[in-house]
Amino acid sequence: MRNRKSLLGLFLLLIFIITSLLGCGGGGSKYEEAPLDEITRLAYLKEAFTFTFPLVYMHFTKVRFTNAMCPTPTSAPINQFCHSEAIADVDFGETAHVNYDVVCSQAFLDLKDDAVVFTKPIPDRFCMFELFDAYTNCVISIGKGTKSNKTKYLITGPNFKDKVPNGMTQVKVPTNIAWLIGRIRCFGEEDLENVKAIQAKIDAKVLKLYQSGGRQPYSPYYDPNEFVPLTKLNSLSSDDYFNLANKLMLTNPPKEADKEVLKRMKRVGVGPGLTFKSEILGENGTRYFESMKSQCMTSEWTSKSQQYLFHTANHDAGLWNFYTYDIGNFGTEYDYRAFCALNYLCAHPNSTCVTYFKYKDDDNKTFNGSATYRLRFKESRFPPLEQSGFWSITLYDSNNHLITENDNTVFSINDLTQLEPDEAGYTDVFLQPTSSSSSNASLSANILPTPKGRSFHLIMRIYLPNEAAINGFWAAPIVTRVEN
Repeated sequence: MRNRKSLLGLFLLLIFIITSLLGCGGGGSKYEEAPLDEITRLAYLKEAFTFTFPLVYMHFTKVRFTNAMCPTPTSAPINQFCHSEAIADVDFGETAHVNYDVVCSQAFLDLKDDAVVFTKPIPDRFCMFELFDAYTNCVISIGKGTKSNKTKYLITGPNFKDKVPNGMTQVKVPTNIAWLIGRIRCFGEEDLENVKAIQAKIDAKVLKLYQSGGRQPYSPYYDPNEFVPLTKLNSLSSDDYFNLANKLMLTNPPKEADKEVLKRMKRVGVGPGLTFKSEILGENGTRYFESMKSQCMTSEWTSKSQQYLFHTANHDAGLWNFYTYDIGNFGTEYDYRAFCALNYLCAHPNSTCVTYFKYKDDDNKTFNGSATYRLRFKESRFPPLEQSGFWSITLYDSNNHLITENDNTVFSINDLTQLEPDEAGYTDVFLQPTSSSSSNASLSANILPTPKGRSFHLIMRIYLPNEAAINGFWAAPIVTRVEN
């Protein structure tokens, strides 16, 4: 019996030694993971690209936006506000889906070394600010219609440990890069001076500068930073792209909820402070990286985001599409987050503004600019709003630009447009290839010009929407083709 116990003990000791040497790298405490096969390795790389895309895109947008020696209407140094001075119109050139209803004030923030004091007015109109982290999640909405409508905020990054000064409301951002975007409603060209008076009361300063009363520091300008952010991102090699992402993740740490994807990314050299080597892509790595980027941006992210694409659900509603609740608060839905970053960088949360869009009439046929359509609000049921909210419907051509034919100056209708209802109580808006100066003067406000011979689409923005508009139960207007 004693010999059997001795042999058993010796056997177990040998097993322990062999396991330690082979499985734990000669006595280490962790099991050495088996090498990844090619399919798994490339799948992890695609996941890493999807996870990091919003972060890298936000970085290049920040670099381009802050490339200024002083604030201008289109750019501003870091931690300073850029105030637009005009309503978006055809002069905004290549800008897609410009918003004709609001004037923007925005600032990129760097919270690594100090907090930023944000000062805002409380005007008698829609004036909403949204703060986004480096991964394009909305941290907070500030302004009318929210629980946060004070005048002084201290915006802090993950390293802030100091005391919050009296009279300031702290807003904690989980990353050191942040983007503060404000939108102020403007009632037309004649209202711009009133908007500028509101903008004059908007300010951002790092805390030490605010407390000392000093001037904003000098900011350099670099010609190489005058690039298109997405074009710049697409020009990077796999080494440059992933190593930039690794560096950015050091100061813009992923969340605790991201730990599972971080484990997989680490296996291919992607993660905070890691070094990525393109050899992991294999013999045709460069070709694969370019193909992977194209596949993600043109089809895969869109396909995987369809579960969030809703349409108006009321049985007598027009079929408008919109992206629902999780926009701006993506959690671990990385494909959806990347899709929204690519197409709607730092999009509104639906509680602030729900965006309906429509590319086809209610017979499921693509809008044709040579035809005439009737957009009908049944029983004049306009978009449901909370207090201080408003709505608009804007018509864009196939390039996502405002319509410029015939010196057109009418791009949208909104809650202030003097629309004429008919005797049955319907309110009709006609989409037709003509200027707004219709021969029928009583219907001139009820016409939206279309680009003759070209396709177009509609975007309806509902600011501070009622819940019925967010969940799609509101009866949205029906759009049908009419013969005459």
